Amino acid sequence: MKTFSGEYERTVDNKGRVVLPPPIRDLIGKNGFVSQGEDGCLALWTQEEFESQAQKRLDQESDGNKDARLKNRFWAASAFPIEIDSQGRIQLQSRHRTFAEIELGQEIVVLGAMNRAEIWNSIRLQDLRNSLDDD
Repeated sequence: MKTFSGEYERTVDNKGRVVLPPPIRDLIGKNGFVSQGEDGCLALWTQEEFESQAQKRLDQESDGNKDARLKNRFWAASAFPIEIDSQGRIQLQSRHRTFAEIELGQEIVVLGAMNRAEIWNSIRLQDLRNSLDDD
């Protein structure tokens, strides 16, 4: 498994593109996947890890688990292939930006989260950090 780590500040350009940090883009390679992530972020997956996650989700569903089936349906529907362009950018679809509350021109955070990278609205990420401090 490729391990994603680090935290990087970026800006979404006026066309909905974001330049991925070199350590993140090097791990993803030329192609990967983006999906809705947990807690309101976007998840970036390598091709291999996306396929592994899909298989794990199918295995959970094989027991007739209705909750797993519903979660899998929406996870798969939110997932799209990405291609990193020659300038290291990926295009964020409007449906993904809406889900993650990311506006054009907004500062965002790209962070490593072990088996994936995540793209966060910086305010939402700070709120999540603050909620951990409260516990």
